[in-house]
Amino acid sequence: MAHPPPQQIVLFVDDEPEWVESYVDELKARTVDARLERNIDQADQFLQKKLEHIALLILDIMMPPGRIFSQGGTERGLRTGVKLYEKIRKNAPELPIIMLTNVRDEKVKERFSHEPYCWFLNKRATLPHELADKVQAILKSKKNEK
Repeated sequence: MAHPPPQQIVLFVDDEPEWVESYVDELKARTVDARLERNIDQADQFLQKKLEHIALLILDIMMPPGRIFSQGGTERGLRTGVKLYEKIRKNAPELPIIMLTNVRDEKVKERFSHEPYCWFLNKRATLPHELADKVQAILKSKKNEK
Protein backbone atom coordinates (compact mmCIF):
# COMPACT_ATOMS: atom_id res chain seq x y z
CA MET A 1 0.00 0.00 0.00
CA ALA A 2 1.42 3.38 -1.04
CA HIS A 3 1.85 6.01 1.64
CA PRO A 4 0.54 9.51 0.95
CA PRO A 5 3.20 12.18 0.49
CA PRO A 6 4.07 14.13 3.64
CA GLN A 7 2.02 17.24 4.30
CA GLN A 8 3.77 20.31 2.92
CA ILE A 9 3.69 23.37 5.15
CA VAL A 10 4.52 27.01 4.53
CA LEU A 11 5.88 28.22 7.86
CA PHE A 12 5.95 31.89 8.86
CA VAL A 13 8.29 32.89 11.67
CA ASP A 14 7.43 36.38 12.87
CA ASP A 15 6.89 37.85 16.32
CA GLU A 16 4.37 40.42 15.07
CA PRO A 17 1.28 38.50 13.95
CA GLU A 18 -0.53 41.70 12.96
CA TRP A 19 1.96 42.02 10.07
CA VAL A 20 1.51 38.49 8.72
CA GLU A 21 -2.02 37.33 9.51
CA SER A 22 -3.32 38.68 6.20
CA TYR A 23 -0.58 36.77 4.36
CA VAL A 24 -1.43 33.55 6.21
CA ASP A 25 -5.14 34.07 5.49
CA GLU A 26 -4.47 34.63 1.78
CA LEU A 27 -2.43 31.43 1.52
CA LYS A 28 -5.07 29.44 3.40
CA ALA A 29 -7.70 30.81 1.01
CA ARG A 30 -5.61 29.25 -1.76
CA THR A 31 -5.56 25.92 0.13
CA VAL A 32 -1.93 26.27 1.18
CA ASP A 33 -1.19 24.88 4.65
CA ALA A 34 0.27 28.05 6.17
CA ARG A 35 1.28 28.24 9.82
CA LEU A 36 2.67 31.00 12.00
CA GLU A 37 5.19 30.61 14.80
CA ARG A 38 5.49 33.85 16.81
CA ASN A 39 8.35 32.82 19.07
CA ILE A 40 11.87 32.03 17.84
CA ASP A 41 12.32 29.15 20.30
CA GLN A 42 9.02 27.51 19.32
CA ALA A 43 9.85 28.03 15.65
CA ASP A 44 13.22 26.33 16.14
CA GLN A 45 11.56 23.37 17.88
CA PHE A 46 8.94 23.09 15.12
CA LEU A 47 11.66 23.18 12.47
CA GLN A 48 13.67 20.48 14.23
CA LYS A 49 10.64 18.18 14.46
CA LYS A 50 8.95 18.91 11.12
CA LEU A 51 11.69 20.07 8.75
CA GLU A 52 10.85 17.39 6.18
CA HIS A 53 7.26 18.72 6.06
CA ILE A 54 8.24 22.34 5.44
CA ALA A 55 7.95 23.25 1.78
CA LEU A 56 8.84 26.90 2.27
CA LEU A 57 9.86 29.14 5.16
CA ILE A 58 8.91 32.81 5.45
CA LEU A 59 11.18 34.46 7.96
CA ASP A 60 11.33 37.90 9.57
CA ILE A 61 14.76 39.34 10.39
CA MET A 62 13.94 41.49 13.43
CA MET A 63 12.77 39.30 16.32
CA PRO A 64 13.66 38.80 19.99
CA PRO A 65 16.54 36.31 20.32
CA GLY A 66 14.70 33.91 22.63
CA ARG A 67 16.68 31.27 24.50
CA ILE A 68 18.46 29.78 21.47
CA PHE A 69 20.39 32.91 20.51
CA SER A 70 22.30 35.36 22.68
CA GLN A 71 21.60 39.08 22.54
CA GLY A 72 25.15 39.78 21.37
CA GLY A 73 25.04 37.10 18.70
CA THR A 74 21.99 38.71 17.16
CA GLU A 75 23.17 42.33 17.25
CA ARG A 76 21.10 43.02 20.40
CA GLY A 77 18.22 40.99 18.99
CA LEU A 78 18.04 42.96 15.77
CA ARG A 79 19.14 40.15 13.46
CA THR A 80 17.63 37.04 15.06
CA GLY A 81 16.10 35.99 11.72
CA VAL A 82 19.56 36.03 10.13
CA LYS A 83 20.86 33.66 12.84
CA LEU A 84 17.89 31.33 12.38
CA TYR A 85 18.43 31.42 8.60
CA GLU A 86 22.07 30.40 9.07
CA LYS A 87 21.09 27.59 11.44
CA ILE A 88 18.45 26.26 9.04
CA ARG A 89 20.80 26.39 6.04
CA LYS A 90 23.14 23.90 7.76
CA ASN A 91 20.38 21.26 7.74
CA ALA A 92 18.34 22.34 4.74
CA PRO A 93 20.51 24.07 2.13
CA GLU A 94 17.81 23.85 -0.57
CA LEU A 95 14.78 24.83 1.50
CA PRO A 96 13.15 27.86 -0.16
CA ILE A 97 13.17 30.80 2.24
CA ILE A 98 11.53 34.17 1.82
CA MET A 99 12.94 36.90 4.04
CA LEU A 100 9.80 39.02 4.61
CA THR A 101 10.84 41.99 6.66
CA ASN A 102 10.69 45.71 7.26
CA VAL A 103 14.49 45.88 7.42
CA ARG A 104 15.68 48.41 4.86
CA ASP A 105 19.42 47.86 5.27
CA GLU A 106 20.75 47.55 1.73
CA LYS A 107 23.59 45.25 2.86
CA VAL A 108 21.07 42.79 4.30
CA LYS A 109 18.90 43.01 1.20
CA GLU A 110 21.93 42.50 -1.04
CA ARG A 111 23.07 39.47 0.93
CA PHE A 112 19.76 37.65 0.77
CA SER A 113 19.11 38.63 -2.83
CA HIS A 114 22.17 36.59 -3.80
CA GLU A 115 21.61 33.54 -1.58
CA PRO A 116 20.43 30.41 -3.41
CA TYR A 117 16.82 29.41 -2.74
CA CYS A 118 16.21 32.73 -1.01
CA TRP A 119 14.10 35.80 -1.77
CA PHE A 120 13.98 39.15 0.01
CA LEU A 121 10.64 40.98 0.21
CA ASN A 122 9.63 44.11 2.10
CA LYS A 123 6.48 43.74 4.23
CA ARG A 124 5.31 47.26 3.53
CA ALA A 125 5.68 46.85 -0.23
CA THR A 126 4.23 43.33 -0.59
CA LEU A 127 0.47 42.82 -0.60
CA PRO A 128 -0.95 39.49 0.58
CA HIS A 129 -1.96 38.39 -2.93
CA GLU A 130 1.54 39.25 -4.21
CA LEU A 131 3.20 37.11 -1.54
CA ALA A 132 0.75 34.28 -2.22
CA ASP A 133 1.56 34.46 -5.95
CA LYS A 134 5.29 34.30 -5.13
CA VAL A 135 4.81 31.38 -2.75
CA GLN A 136 2.77 29.43 -5.30
CA ALA A 137 5.36 30.11 -8.02
CA ILE A 138 8.19 28.88 -5.76
CA LEU A 139 6.24 25.77 -4.73
CA LYS A 140 5.37 25.01 -8.36
CA SER A 141 9.00 25.44 -9.39
CA LYS A 142 10.14 23.20 -6.53
CA LYS A 143 7.63 20.52 -7.53
CA ASN A 144 8.80 20.66 -11.15
CA GLU A 145 12.43 20.12 -10.05
CA LYS A 146 11.56 16.67 -8.68
